[in-house]
Amino acid sequence: GSKVRLIIRSPCTSRMREAANPPISASRTLAGSAPALEANSSASPTASIVSATMIWLATLVVCPAPTSPTSVMFLPINSNNGLTRLNAASEPPTIIVNEAALLAVRRGKDAVGLAELQEAVERVIAGLEKKNRVLNQMEKERVAHHELGHALVALSIPGADAVQKISIIPRGIAALGYTIQLPTEDRFLMTKSELENKIAVLLGGRVAEEIIYREVSTGAQDDLMKATDIAKSMVKRYGMSEKLGLLSFDRDRQPLFLQNGQPQAPGDYSEETAREIDCKVHRIIDEQYARVSRVLNSQQEVFREAAAVLLKKEIITGEELKAIIAKSSARQTIS
Repeated sequence: GSKVRLIIRSPCTSRMREAANPPISASRTLAGSAPALEANSSASPTASIVSATMIWLATLVVCPAPTSPTSVMFLPINSNNGLTRLNAASEPPTIIVNEAALLAVRRGKDAVGLAELQEAVERVIAGLEKKNRVLNQMEKERVAHHELGHALVALSIPGADAVQKISIIPRGIAALGYTIQLPTEDRFLMTKSELENKIAVLLGGRVAEEIIYREVSTGAQDDLMKATDIAKSMVKRYGMSEKLGLLSFDRDRQPLFLQNGQPQAPGDYSEETAREIDCKVHRIIDEQYARVSRVLNSQQEVFREAAAVLLKKEIITGEELKAIIAKSSARQTIS
């Protein structure tokens, strides 16, 4: 089999080290489809050094804790057609590296590059591209405005993660489009305002549809579920409600394999407290909805310009969207 050399620059240390023994085993990586793993210090000099800007990916792959060193992983891959994917029980970092290695082989490369790593992350997050899933023009335009709603909110509110990519190419089972944001540094805690920002970005797609089409669709289902979960956690788990105080009202959640199919027992608090929790969750969502509406209503011209570009190219980067915003702002200043 071939060996692909992968070098990761970890955010945890500025030094580059080569591991004498790889941190993952061949049997675990490729489920026994590749020969035994051997250390190879003379791997191809064309190995790709992942940019320091890819902190998010380096963190996923090799940095579970602040003190973790950077490693070089030698991944055994079978250059024949019998490539085996990892199953869903494997750790996400291992799945990402495995997918990147498979892509590198298919593209005839001897090293995993940044393009393969980025594509691998998108495959793990959203699934394979489904270019044969053809949307009609009306749905395609709605998806474009929806995704731009997420992106414009993320670019407009302070403290939100940077936008890397906006796509309207369907992926996986249900994703008709997606927006990728990247954190700028390792984070282990989140503040109340940061959680509110996440809710705002999640609501951006739904609000965008309302502004452009004056009617909502089912496309925001997953966004609304995530936003509601964050708001509930703020109130029930993190003590972020002034009225309810420094109390936790959330039971410990059992892993799925320990659940016996029975409905969870109701919380050990009064109906009045449950009513107050519901009211606070609604209040958090409503406040962020109003905030997002103000942001997007003030950028309708940018909306339409960016949507035209996205519909034409199907994929745009965060930098391209920033350029569109800058041009629109310059025209408004001149006029």
